[in-house]
Amino acid sequence: MTRCLCVSIVLSALAGCAADPGRPSGDVTLRRATDTAAMASSSERRSREIVAMVNGQAVRADEVAAALYEVAGGTVLRELVLDRMIALELRRRGVSVSSADVERERERFREELRAVSGGMADARLERAVRRRRGLGPTRSEDVVRRSAALRALVSASISVSEAEIELARRVRYGPKVMLRVIETDHPVIASEIAAAVRGADSATFARVAVERSIDETAPVGGLIGAVSLDDPSYPAAMRDAARGLAAGESSGVIALESGYVILRVDAHVPAAEVSANASAIRDELRRRKERLAMAELGQDLVAAAEVTVLDPSASWGWDAATAGD
Repeated sequence: MTRCLCVSIVLSALAGCAADPGRPSGDVTLRRATDTAAMASSSERRSREIVAMVNGQAVRADEVAAALYEVAGGTVLRELVLDRMIALELRRRGVSVSSADVERERERFREELRAVSGGMADARLERAVRRRRGLGPTRSEDVVRRSAALRALVSASISVSEAEIELARRVRYGPKVMLRVIETDHPVIASEIAAAVRGADSATFARVAVERSIDETAPVGGLIGAVSLDDPSYPAAMRDAARGLAAGESSGVIALESGYVILRVDAHVPAAEVSANASAIRDELRRRKERLAMAELGQDLVAAAEVTVLDPSASWGWDAATAGD
């Protein structure tokens, strides 16, 4: 980014402010005082609102506000911050988002539903996905519009090369190996395990993985599954070691940044006999790169915002929601 965008967002249960740079400071002060009084009055009315009835007794908004702030306030505030930063960035770059852009984003969501349901997306599945993601009528529309705006901001910078298409084709359709892994965080322990599984069958390797591996695959006997040795998402040291293994062989200790691993190749899987559609692969790669760029831009925009949270419960939720930023 060529410059840092900053927005100060001050949340309070009783007050808020907004500045108009086109007016003299006295008018701004008067308007702020008026706005503050109006928002305080509105907030007081909301605190008396009944949001539910339990056995005939009213549950008022102020009774649930603090807990709601802690549970989801940070997430909602983060989205509001991102929305305001996106609006600033759109204006700064002179980028607009059309209704057609938003509708295309809705269609992409429907495509994702069809993909996860094997091509059988229906109203029940969509409702289930929305419930799982906390996407009610208001928030789901916000997510669609936010995604359309982020995509508009990153799309011009996304390109897919012929080399990337060819790599994706090899990863998807080329030969693979059925791979198991045992990981530990100590080289001496790794050496002991490597000696114990040397020459062992798949069942023995799997048992040791369950008992001693710290990798997330431990519960399934260290089984990663069919892995392309061209897939750059796996460490090069792992792929290089696997290339030299015959079916049924285990590796020595392989040092990685995350720890120490021992591999076993259960089988070699030949290349799939299919005709790869370069256009479809290009579109998929572009969507994947767009998603990554959108997520990165969103994190950068939130990190660039100056946010002051005055409500203690909302502050707790904000800290939890932004802990990874």
